[in-house]
Amino acid sequence: MPSNYLKKLDDVEKYFYSDRNLESIQPVLDYYKTSGHKFVNAKITIDHDGYDTFGPESDLITISVIASFNGETYQQKWYWEDWFQDTIPSAELIEDVTITSNY
Repeated sequence: MPSNYLKKLDDVEKYFYSDRNLESIQPVLDYYKTSGHKFVNAKITIDHDGYDTFGPESDLITISVIASFNGETYQQKWYWEDWFQDTIPSAELIEDVTITSNY
């Protein structure tokens, strides 16, 4: 896999190369393509919630994005859990914090 520090939104899409993961991150891609927030960079963290004889039981995925909008800088965290079942999870925005502000 490529580095987990990414400088372009296209790199986030390339990092998650499987159809299943691409469907999971679609809300993230759509948000930065349509909201007016400018993607600056991201860090991706993948943890696991237990292991069995076949390997990890789930992927716990967090994408921490630095973005700018109207002169303010934000840290936005997206999260989803993939339990490797038929249902494909979607990333959800779980944190949106202003880092710097014009005010």
